[in-house]
Amino acid sequence: MRCGGELKPFSISYLSDGDLDVIAHGPPGARWLLYEVPFHGADDEFAAGARELRERGFGVLLAHPERSEGMTDGGGLAVVESLVRDGALVAGNTGPLLGREGSGRRRAAELLLRRGLPAVVATDAHAPARPYTLAAAGEAIERVTGRPELARRLTAETPARLLAEGLAVDRRAA
Repeated sequence: MRCGGELKPFSISYLSDGDLDVIAHGPPGARWLLYEVPFHGADDEFAAGARELRERGFGVLLAHPERSEGMTDGGGLAVVESLVRDGALVAGNTGPLLGREGSGRRRAAELLLRRGLPAVVATDAHAPARPYTLAAAGEAIERVTGRPELARRLTAETPARLLAEGLAVDRRAA
């Protein structure tokens, strides 16, 4: 287990590169940060924050976009897909895939999964309220996609690779 934290768009300007490095993961030269997609929706401020993190040399892992308003019926999906095209990765969460956070979040999680956006699926476990496991995530991914190899990749292989190898950033593309 490793410690870290999610960044919110408004917090980026208050943090030095050294501060960001404290909560970043990955090896030197390929450090990445977990960046929270706002619950109120993925907007211009959110996208600007992701660009700033990349410009400052950090890879970006977008946390739980399925919990964000407008992901299935607004512009949020377009914002997330644009950031992914620019090099960000997506981290989905287990709870929405299990349907434990409402039908809207479940639909959004399944939509993102079917579009191939999540690079990883995490638990975001906070016992006792969210006692999710990666095994449950794997079962949900397989249920939605019919692909056990995808479940392994999203819950084990890619997360391990991100921690070991990091997420390289081309600052010229930021």
